[in-house]
Amino acid sequence: MKSRGRSQKRGSHSENPRILIDTSVLIELYKVKRLEDYAGSAISMVTLFEFVRGIRSERKRVVS
Repeated sequence: MKSRGRSQKRGSHSENPRILIDTSVLIELYKVKRLEDYAGSAISMVTLFEFVRGIRSERKRVVS
């Protein structure tokens, strides 16, 4: 099969960019520092908002 010009590491989850990642999965990936393994996947606007709000809240709790 011919490559589309993108280099993909073995076992990469970006092989199927149609994956829609849910908020709870995104948070787990963030906690275990594996977000880059899912580069090219999709998230909804709601998931993005919830994730960013959660990160901000977490940082405020650490600083306070």
